[in-house]
Amino acid sequence: MKSKTKLLFLLYAVVLLLSAQIAYGDITRTLTFNPEHFSIQTLIERDGQEYSVITSIDKSVYQNGDSIGNPQLPEEIVCFSLPPNQEIDHIIINDIAEIPLANVAYPIRPIQADWQTSVSAVQPAFEQVNQAIYRTNEMYPRRTNQVIVVRQDYVRGAKIVSLRVKPVRYNPVTSEVVLAQSIDLTLVTRQSADYSVVPRQQSQNAERLTLSLLRTVVRNEDELPANIPHIPHIKLKPGQGYPTPAVPPECIVITDYSLVHEFSKYGEWLTQRGIPTSIVDVTSIYRTYQGVDNQEKIRNYIIDQYRQYGLCYVVLGGNLRIIPGRLCDPYDTDHLPGIYSLQICDLYYADVDGVWDFDGDGIYGEITQDQADMGADVFVGRVPASTEAEVKTWVEKRLRYEKNPGNGHFDYLSNAVVSSADQMRDLGQYRDICNIFPAFFQVDTTALIEQPDGGAYNPVGPSGLDVVNYFSTNHPAIYVSENHGSPDYFAVRSQNYNGAPRSNFCSNTAAMYNYDDGLLDAIETDSMDYLHFSIACDLGMMDCLDAYAWWTRYPCYAQADLFSPGGSVTGRYNTRWGWVFASHPIELSFYNVLFSEEGQHCVSFAHYMTKLMNPAVRDIDFGNTLFGCPVLTAWTHMPQEMSVKYPGYVTLVQGSNIDVAIQVKSNSMPLSGVSVTLWKGLEVYATGVTNINGWVTLTIRPQTAGSMILTCAKPNYLPFQTTIDVSQGFHVGTATYNNSKTTVFKQCLIWNPHQLPSGDSLFSTLMRAGQQVTQTSVLSDYVDSLSNYTLYVIGGIYEYGEVLLTAQEVEPVLPYLIYFLSGGNGMYWEGAYSLGNQPQSLKNYFSFDIYLATQNPATYFRGIDTLFWALDSIGYDEGLMAADAIGHYPNNVGNVIESPENNPPYNTKAVINNKTMVSNFSWAKLNDCGRNTRVELANAICERLQVSGGIMDGEIPQEYELSQNYPNPFNSSTVLSFGVPVFTHVKLDIYNILGQRVATLTDADYRPGTYRITWNTSGSDVASGVYFAVLCGDKKTKIVKMSLFK
Repeated sequence: MKSKTKLLFLLYAVVLLLSAQIAYGDITRTLTFNPEHFSIQTLIERDGQEYSVITSIDKSVYQNGDSIGNPQLPEEIVCFSLPPNQEIDHIIINDIAEIPLANVAYPIRPIQADWQTSVSAVQPAFEQVNQAIYRTNEMYPRRTNQVIVVRQDYVRGAKIVSLRVKPVRYNPVTSEVVLAQSIDLTLVTRQSADYSVVPRQQSQNAERLTLSLLRTVVRNEDELPANIPHIPHIKLKPGQGYPTPAVPPECIVITDYSLVHEFSKYGEWLTQRGIPTSIVDVTSIYRTYQGVDNQEKIRNYIIDQYRQYGLCYVVLGGNLRIIPGRLCDPYDTDHLPGIYSLQICDLYYADVDGVWDFDGDGIYGEITQDQADMGADVFVGRVPASTEAEVKTWVEKRLRYEKNPGNGHFDYLSNAVVSSADQMRDLGQYRDICNIFPAFFQVDTTALIEQPDGGAYNPVGPSGLDVVNYFSTNHPAIYVSENHGSPDYFAVRSQNYNGAPRSNFCSNTAAMYNYDDGLLDAIETDSMDYLHFSIACDLGMMDCLDAYAWWTRYPCYAQADLFSPGGSVTGRYNTRWGWVFASHPIELSFYNVLFSEEGQHCVSFAHYMTKLMNPAVRDIDFGNTLFGCPVLTAWTHMPQEMSVKYPGYVTLVQGSNIDVAIQVKSNSMPLSGVSVTLWKGLEVYATGVTNINGWVTLTIRPQTAGSMILTCAKPNYLPFQTTIDVSQGFHVGTATYNNSKTTVFKQCLIWNPHQLPSGDSLFSTLMRAGQQVTQTSVLSDYVDSLSNYTLYVIGGIYEYGEVLLTAQEVEPVLPYLIYFLSGGNGMYWEGAYSLGNQPQSLKNYFSFDIYLATQNPATYFRGIDTLFWALDSIGYDEGLMAADAIGHYPNNVGNVIESPENNPPYNTKAVINNKTMVSNFSWAKLNDCGRNTRVELANAICERLQVSGGIMDGEIPQEYELSQNYPNPFNSSTVLSFGVPVFTHVKLDIYNILGQRVATLTDADYRPGTYRITWNTSGSDVASGVYFAVLCGDKKTKIVKMSLFK
């Protein structure tokens, strides 16, 4: 095997040099072409004559919409986006700069009739030159025909025009060939007369999707933001989860009721990773929507969901008997053609703009008599299942491919193989394709290529058995097959061109006529799932069971493929015929888009955008179908792991929003563009994308305690998934309780950016309290380890004329602070005025928007047993603070001097010392979220001094209390509340039903008060079952029974 480098995606090295508008909506562009990208070869054809053939580096010579017998000259399809409600009226060629390319020795080869890729197809006779052109002493084509409009379509509300450009011209009499090095043109627009469905609203993800996929095809990327419709975003409400009306689906699986359960596992994963997905019973659509038949009812439903919410993806979850297909005629006719002349066309469901039976004759998709739009607005994939077992098999493969390809054996993902036979082999089509693959892939272009050549009378290989052995041994991740086909097999080797005897690769045993045929089910993938893309005829003929194909009585290859353990997870197959020549440029376009970063390596993006780039093959645009998941992205690099910073828990505060900050890195570097999702049933559904620093902040409002799923996903990265606990009680500082683990006390970090004296004073105070203290002026040095600290911020005191910490100074570290706070970590801020000037996202962690401070000399209170003896200035109003302290800690009997300020609620000062008056600081505690902040502040101080915390508001209990845990039953964590009437030693243990102790939640001295403690079983080996919480204190015991369901 050998590695190939990717060809240039820009056909003929088109360079867009000029952008100017000469009238509203008019587009002026200059296209340039490099003569070094063209070559002239000599070919002896079947008529015995020698011909010249002009080729280009991207092989687009095969793409030709001209008439048979005319000179075969390279051409390119160039796409532009137009302003809203505009269409092309005409094209003005402002200037063409031509240079001689060569004088050919032989006539240019005439265009030939194409040959279907069916095993029953017969090679057409050779077409001679069109004498009317070849005897004319003038350049062909004329300049007026060098650029023409071939199609105008809508893609998610954006108008896309496809132009056919012929940069090369030829004089048959003089043998002169010239190349337009540059074509300066103006697209003159007018008000559009056709109709486009524009969503009333859409998700931000849908908007990003539209921009990404259009960038893969249009040449005026700079104008895209202005040209796509400006659609309001769906605003996810912090208190709404999924599925609720506030979070409409971006993906819908339409299926039979009997298959809903198995598809729900697939839909749940898509929802977790940021694509809310609904599973819909198709019969409910039939009952609710109007239409001339069931196909139209389904399409009307899709159009409605797209119009209402900007629907992005649809999975047709069933074979044709469950989800019927629309049969379409790619040409024009005045009578209903035979069934095999009609393509099974799922593009009918993907387009929401076109009128597919405009003339009302019951024949759909006619090229001039109907108004089918070829641009996909919704990306559709079909999973043609009929049983639960089939869905289960496919879902397992699909999820494994994205979550853990190869069950951890990732090396196989760089393997790719191309099989090619007959004309496709001798034309070198397999080489053109493998040259597009990125360097990551090792593309095998020998093992499954017909030998010694495609036209050999007695070819020596490969065989169908060779395909089975190759897959079971080498495990390719991408399989490209360029072969002739039938509904349930394709020929990997044949006599001459497509002749018998053959060796076939079959999807059922009945199709195996030859001794060396291979069987799909015989492949052993060892969980190394792959993608299969084929140009063969009929492999997707889903209606072959309905007597349309008399030669087979088994499901088509595509149906067997997705549901066989040896088959692919997603494939592209023709529902009718393919073409030897015309299918090739479609494949080139597909792989160019698939491997582009703009297309995010999404198979459905490449599948549908390719249709815009190849308008000359309308029949293939109709019949070439995506089987599998429209959301799936191909692995194009070795999977990378993500490291994610996230809070281990968030504290539930009824009626309040919570900002959850998350950072994603890979290889220690911030990772942007990661889709991050939080989901907690009907209560929470929030999605976002990380910025260039790897951060995203999601706002949520959970209603109950429990577990919330966090999922991070990005193409070419292994998805990251974990849970975040939502706790009903509040957590003491940053202490966590997990089985028998004890409270963790953190070091102190003082951020003193302006090196103010109060930082030094605080440093000394905390040191005297026995803490480990670090002071810094540069917080960015500690952002990766903030969770190891309790943070003190010296913001400066306005009344003292100190330099205040500004929002601009905080901005570089703001995401880290939000992440730090959302994880329940402790932070204190000196200087209420500077805090009030900070961003709202930071102030949201206060109980008030702005804390005021009037800096008169502060008072203090004393007491031999005062709780605050070691700390200088941790504040709120002195009187209120002292009252709280005495109320909760009766041993505090020192003198209390009231604050001199007129508005005590706004005074944030308190000087606390047991000996002398000390320097005065203003402090406000973050992460309050509307609680009694004075009590919580006291608890945080308790943590600093390593005494009992967990105080709750309320009166001192009259006796020992242990309340029933909440929630109960619980699935990972639950909260226990207990009351202590007098100072005593308290122990709270958890026992299982056998009387074995499984955890000790606390074993410490407690002052009078009510406390909460969380028991978190996540990550432990504690099994589901009945447990008992036993509270012991002062020779008294309280017991509650709990039920754990994991």
